[in-house]
Amino acid sequence: MNSLIILSSIIFASSIEASEFWISAQIESVKWQEGCLTTALCTQPRFQIIEDLLPISERSSISWPVAEQLNQRQFVSYWPNGRVEDISISAQVIGVDRTYGFPRICDQTPAVRIFPEDIEIMDLDKEINLNNKTIHIKAKCFDAIITLQKHERCPWCQDPSEIEISNEIPQELIFSEKFSSAENLQISVVLLAMFAVLLSTAFAILLICYIKTKKSYSRKNQNMIINVQPKLIPYEQYTYSNSSRHPWSFTNSTSSTASTIPPPPSFPPPV
Repeated sequence: MNSLIILSSIIFASSIEASEFWISAQIESVKWQEGCLTTALCTQPRFQIIEDLLPISERSSISWPVAEQLNQRQFVSYWPNGRVEDISISAQVIGVDRTYGFPRICDQTPAVRIFPEDIEIMDLDKEINLNNKTIHIKAKCFDAIITLQKHERCPWCQDPSEIEISNEIPQELIFSEKFSSAENLQISVVLLAMFAVLLSTAFAILLICYIKTKKSYSRKNQNMIINVQPKLIPYEQYTYSNSSRHPWSFTNSTSSTASTIPPPPSFPPPV
């Protein structure tokens, strides 16, 4: 009875058209056969993973050089519509033909459905994880093990339930933020007040020093007596006389005697 219920639920779920989903693939290991690609005349080989949505022929692929380390490589594909049961995966090695130089497929695996519809009914006591699967694909030159997982939302997006929980918690955080902001405001006010007090004190000290300096300077000016004695310049008075020998004479105002100006030198007339 329980088996019939599980089968009916699976058939009903597969009949409903699925919404958008993501599939993440991670390469666990790739084992190469030595010299296989060389004998296949394949140069510049690249390992490629291909995912196909069969009903609508939609494809998503990614490739890496074979020379690189391929373990733990990840690949996320997005499918806007379709069913996850219709997704198939394959791997191949692409390269350049050594003789003619055109691109070609050097080796490939058959396509395998990731989540097939014919799931075997397991024991009900065991946990069945239909969204996570590890597959083994094999080709002529390599064996690969790939782990795939289906996501209802983008793998890098945050869980909405975690967002709701995180929105319920911040009541205490908001209170602590308010308290810290008020404390920071008080500290800023105290520092500003201290700065104002220091500035006022410095201004008062400068004002007192200026007043004292001005008073001492005015007292020195009052105690200084400047004695200025005018310098007398002797006054000389010139007089004119009718004497032919000494027509000019001058009299010094500081002396009672008169002095005469010596006559100019005489020169003989030119011959």
